Amino acid sequence: MLTSKGQTRRDEILKVAREALSESGYDGVSLRDIANRLDIKLGNLQYYFATREDLFVALIKREGEQDVETIRSHLAAHDDPRDAFDRIALDLLRRWRGESAVVYLLMQVLRAHRPAFEELCNSIYQQHYEALSSLILQMRPDLGEADAMRKAHLVTALLDGALLQMVSPTDKDSFSKHVVNEARLLIHK
Repeated sequence: MLTSKGQTRRDEILKVAREALSESGYDGVSLRDIANRLDIKLGNLQYYFATREDLFVALIKREGEQDVETIRSHLAAHDDPRDAFDRIALDLLRRWRGESAVVYLLMQVLRAHRPAFEELCNSIYQQHYEALSSLILQMRPDLGEADAMRKAHLVTALLDGALLQMVSPTDKDSFSKHVVNEARLLIHK
């Protein structure tokens, strides 16, 4: 278990790794590069992340945790589940337009080639589905858990697909609102 100072350093490493990934892409990020950016010795960085794969696993996990936290915080902050859903979907799309997009695209590429990333991806999506299905059951109490989970999969597929399509629309906010409206319709079908 890390001390609070150690956790702060670990968070700083992940932040810099995320920025480096966004700037340089997967092939342009090395542990040595991250250590140089942080002005620390490579050995000190490897205390936290022994390999580049360990670093990327932690970075992807962090991204998934932040998305689930976005869902949970809106659920707690909004009495109306429909309002919470709209805020959640818009926040997720906004996050995914930024550096999160690079992290998630990396996850998708790595999962095709490395079993550890396949398991990680499945775990992240399962947490996401569970959080969304809970919200969907609040919006549609007439659904069973299996139907709510199926709709969580569909909504996630729509939001994920929007991430890939968001590179071309000039008015990304308008596009995001249309995506959220379509996702809400999926829930009510």
